[in-house]
Amino acid sequence: MKERGNMPMLVVLYAAAFVSAFNESIVNVALVDIMAEFGVASTTAQWLVTGYMAITAVIVALMAFLMQRFRVRALFAFAAACFVAGEVLCVFAPSFPLLLAARLLQAVGSGTFTPIMMNAVLACAPREKMGTYLSIGNAAITLGPAFAPVMSGFAVTMFGWRAIFALPAAVAVVVALAGIPTVRDFAETSAAKLDFPSLVLAMLSLPLFVYGLGEISSRPLVGAVATLVSLALLLAFALRQERIDNPILNMRPLMHNPSFALSALLVVVSMMTTFSMGILLPVYFESSFAMSALAAGALILPAIGVNAVTAILGGRIMDRRGPWPLLPVGFALISVGQVAIAATGESLALLVTVAASVVVYAGVGLVFSPSQTAGLGTLARREHPDGIATMNTLIMVSASFGPSLFVGLVEKGASTASGNGAAFELAQAAGFSNAVMVAAVIAIVGLVVSLFFAHGLRHRKLTPVVLMPEELDPDRRPAPTLRAVMRKDAYVVDIHATVRDVARILVQMHTNGVPIVDSEYRIRGFISDGDILRALSARRPADFDLGYYVVRNLDDGCDSVEAFTDMADEVMSLKALALAAHRVVTFDVDTPLEDVFSQLRSKQFKKVPVVEDGRLVGTISRNDVMRYLMGVLAE
Repeated sequence: MKERGNMPMLVVLYAAAFVSAFNESIVNVALVDIMAEFGVASTTAQWLVTGYMAITAVIVALMAFLMQRFRVRALFAFAAACFVAGEVLCVFAPSFPLLLAARLLQAVGSGTFTPIMMNAVLACAPREKMGTYLSIGNAAITLGPAFAPVMSGFAVTMFGWRAIFALPAAVAVVVALAGIPTVRDFAETSAAKLDFPSLVLAMLSLPLFVYGLGEISSRPLVGAVATLVSLALLLAFALRQERIDNPILNMRPLMHNPSFALSALLVVVSMMTTFSMGILLPVYFESSFAMSALAAGALILPAIGVNAVTAILGGRIMDRRGPWPLLPVGFALISVGQVAIAATGESLALLVTVAASVVVYAGVGLVFSPSQTAGLGTLARREHPDGIATMNTLIMVSASFGPSLFVGLVEKGASTASGNGAAFELAQAAGFSNAVMVAAVIAIVGLVVSLFFAHGLRHRKLTPVVLMPEELDPDRRPAPTLRAVMRKDAYVVDIHATVRDVARILVQMHTNGVPIVDSEYRIRGFISDGDILRALSARRPADFDLGYYVVRNLDDGCDSVEAFTDMADEVMSLKALALAAHRVVTFDVDTPLEDVFSQLRSKQFKKVPVVEDGRLVGTISRNDVMRYLMGVLAE
């Protein structure tokens, strides 16, 4: 698929992800009014958020199976229908149970929209721009909940809480109509079968897990029992996925790839931060400062703007520099901001809270998408759908239990403060501070993990090593038909290599190009000395002669040389994938020798990788062919 041809579809799917994420937290500023109208407690009303996210998590977990079984266009239409129907029913719901049921119907649509968007990005986006494309998608996911308090606050203040469902319903209708000509079936389908025991385990364990964490602060025994039972069910679910041939959610990347597991933990922490702060801040502003819903939502606007900027910036930095030091810096900002909020919350320091929330959201923007990109980069390409499904499920689960946990902590802290004689406003502030402090501790854990994770990827051993087929696992040992001609020692670099790493290997190994491979030795790109020189030429000043500089190696301190040195350092620090060719010509080991000779001669290829079952097993060049021919002639 071509990049430009896919842009209309990606735009529509980005919009669908935005409106679904927007809808997830649209009731946050309306909870007080909903509680008053239906006479329900805050822990009950909170299920409009946590129950919504729990059902979304179940649907997301099913999406890997659904995308195998059904066409993308059909899934998109089904999601739009559920979403719009749920919004309309919420507008007219006469009781809280019916309101909750309508919200859960909306959740079915939301749980379908986001995975479709993520899979479309991985299927259609250029590989060298993957971080940027994912960051745009994740910006849609994170900005939706950020904008929701502002828009819903205005609707609640001006028209009442039922009006908050009108805007997402209208946008969803527009998105659905736009999707008719643009959304295409980019994934292949098969006659996959649903494993019903796995479905039952998922539907029981995820909502029970959310319920347990929500109750653990107010009713510790009930919450602890529910949480332990849910964890046992989740473990049974994971073990079953390992044993069956048609898993709902293939969790092998999470259970057998430590790097991916660490990246998933970072994503969970960042998503907990986003959704929890999106609920805690409006409630704090309304209860402790007696603000209207509109004013409470407006105070989050500065954080929204900064998050939008850092989300795109984080994706671009990830493409160019990788996860170090991007992820530790982002989690450090989250930790510092939340500690500041927790330390000053009880004193009702409004300006400090607003400023610190900007710092928190800035950190989230830097880490949310890059954590996913880095984690998916540790997987083989064939594992990407499973990695996406696992990551999206964890995102929805964390978005469920984060608010549930922290709202429970607010209630517990406020109740304790009230019992000690504190006024209502100060009691709510005390509960808010306690909850944010717990969130800060979790963020600090994320900071420590990000240091190990990002630093480990930075220093992952590259491969000026030689890939020898006989050293591979037995099931990967090739028996190539090009054995007599090809070189079985292939110099390669892994997907985390920088251009500087490649340049060193080209010099050390006396070669002019190397394949870029993943952990399964599948080729992700090919970079040559010409690619590097072209990148340098593209960045040189107009009056600077690159060839003259390289040949003569001048170092006279002139401005043009200094400028070139700066630009050369920029190029050499890029990820190798950013400059590599991604449509790599390869020869299969079963290619007839005459076809190999013909292609090398007619296409003017200097060197071509040789693959078996998609894995690199060697290379062949014109020099190899000439040596082979000379040997034949000599015999």
